[in-house]
Amino acid sequence: MKAIYKALLGLALMTAVPTSFTSCREDAPSVNQTVDITVKNEFSKLVEAINNGNLKREEAIKKITEAIDGMNKSSSEILSEIVKVLNSVNTTLETKLAAIEGAINSQRLLLKEKLQLIAKAIGDHMLNQDEVVKKITQAIDKLGGTLAEKLEQIKTAINSNEKTTQEKLDLILAMINAQTINLGAKLDALKTLIETETVAISQKIDILNKAMEELQKQVQANGVTNGQIQEQLKTLATTVNTILEEVRTGKADAAKAFAEILKKIQELIDKINNNIPIPGTTDLGLSVEWSDTYLGAATPLEFGDYYAWGELKTKEVYDWSNYKFARPSDADPNKYLLTKYCIHENYWGGVGPMDNKKHLDAEDDVVKAKLGGKWRMPTIDEVKELCDNCTWELKDINDVKCLIGTSKLNGKTITLSFSGYRDGDKVEHLTETLAFWSNEIDARVEYEEHSQALVCIPSFDEKPGDGNGPRYLGLSIRPVRTK
Repeated sequence: MKAIYKALLGLALMTAVPTSFTSCREDAPSVNQTVDITVKNEFSKLVEAINNGNLKREEAIKKITEAIDGMNKSSSEILSEIVKVLNSVNTTLETKLAAIEGAINSQRLLLKEKLQLIAKAIGDHMLNQDEVVKKITQAIDKLGGTLAEKLEQIKTAINSNEKTTQEKLDLILAMINAQTINLGAKLDALKTLIETETVAISQKIDILNKAMEELQKQVQANGVTNGQIQEQLKTLATTVNTILEEVRTGKADAAKAFAEILKKIQELIDKINNNIPIPGTTDLGLSVEWSDTYLGAATPLEFGDYYAWGELKTKEVYDWSNYKFARPSDADPNKYLLTKYCIHENYWGGVGPMDNKKHLDAEDDVVKAKLGGKWRMPTIDEVKELCDNCTWELKDINDVKCLIGTSKLNGKTITLSFSGYRDGDKVEHLTETLAFWSNEIDARVEYEEHSQALVCIPSFDEKPGDGNGPRYLGLSIRPVRTK
């Protein structure tokens, strides 16, 4: 019996087109590519090549990252190798910075080890203060593992006795700038720092001021935050400013004031964790209005939440083994059959006759479940309509790779940030793939276990199109609203 095999996905960082997704265009090339990474255990030779000017900066960083990830050594041994490069008087500044950048991009090193390298760069005057926060932000966004594991690393760093208050503040500011961390987690980290840091009240006031200023700056830079969360964040910022001013002027007891601030922060965290922001919409002159943000995101640059196709909850791990509408084959537990939304007999594993369903039922539409009203997931025809009726431009906004669509009908714009996709317990191809689900399966025989999506892979085509991917993958969701 033909069955769904657990996907063996192309995870190599240098693959031009992520093999989890395909484009439905007829001129699409084969994506079954292999990658030959030649530098694994020759880190020192690679550094020498960079030092001699034989590699350009971008290529050097890429090779350094590959070499670090390919080392047959422990993370502490890898860290030691990089520190040797930074300590060497024969290494150029450009090579040292490339080594730091490669380490930040690496999946092998933990956040604490990346922070050690950044701290050394500060001490050796390789980075200024603005660059420090930017590098830590980059390190956070490129950390491997689940969101929970990422947050645990950040929490450990905040609680570390080995770090100065300034280093912890830099970490908080970087976390606020990070696109892979949601607002609730950012506020929780700030609250943790204020609660645990044993410094003078004046320093805590400084930390709060800078953090709240950065939060407000991010809201303005990333676009208008939608729904009630926006107003609650503004209210929190105003409350913090008022209370801090009362502390400065002696009108309020400092300990009581900070207790009140922590209470207000926790109240907002609870609201964020229990609510999904209601997005605004953009009328591009099309058949439906498109959401300004991904589902669960507060701004156009945030990635929002990742969902497997037809599921209503986020997960720590995305796999066929825990996909809602799949079960292991009786003949082979490593193969999976579909229990809903199936039009091919060989893939059917549900109860009774095959259902022949091609579109999500309302009960399995996560947008309907979360937002209600006229909100829903887009059809593939609506995805095609969006792709065909806009001109598209790749653009980096606040270090987030985006696709800007300008309507050919009325000139209004929509911003789609690259969010990659979740496979297993990791976010893959964060800056290489833009994809969000439609509400329709792919009916073609060769893609029987796939569902359709908007996909943009600039290494293949800088314009978005209708594509597909295995249903178990976690993708962002872009809601639409019926006019």
